[in-house]
Amino acid sequence: MLCMATRPQFSLRMMFAAMTMIAAALGALVPAPSWYSGLAMMLLGTAFPAIFWIGARQGGSYARSFCLGAFAPVATAAVFLAFSLITVNGPQTVTFDDCLAIVAKLAEFYRFLLAFYWGLMPIAGLLGVLTQWVLGGADEQK
Repeated sequence: MLCMATRPQFSLRMMFAAMTMIAAALGALVPAPSWYSGLAMMLLGTAFPAIFWIGARQGGSYARSFCLGAFAPVATAAVFLAFSLITVNGPQTVTFDDCLAIVAKLAEFYRFLLAFYWGLMPIAGLLGVLTQWVLGGADEQK
């Protein structure tokens, strides 16, 4: 018997969480580069992979597909941020003001790269959902 795939269903809670994450990312990218926007970008850049990893392990079938699809661009951006923070560590970063100046320079450098990867995140996630919808329709019947 041929099984027709059901369309993906998203809960209001999941859509609200996605809008909140997108708003936080845009809020970090929009202002002029400074230490607080750089710090927000770094915190979001390290939080997004953890959020998507938990969603990939705990969510429903379509939520898992979205999180797995979105995990690749987000993890790549986190790796770029990690390598930049490794290169910051050195004897020249003695004072707190010097550390804030370096974070502001990183914010200026990574704002377009992070915008690209964070923009690619929902596209890759939706491609994962589409793939699940097309290929995994029989799994919904179980």
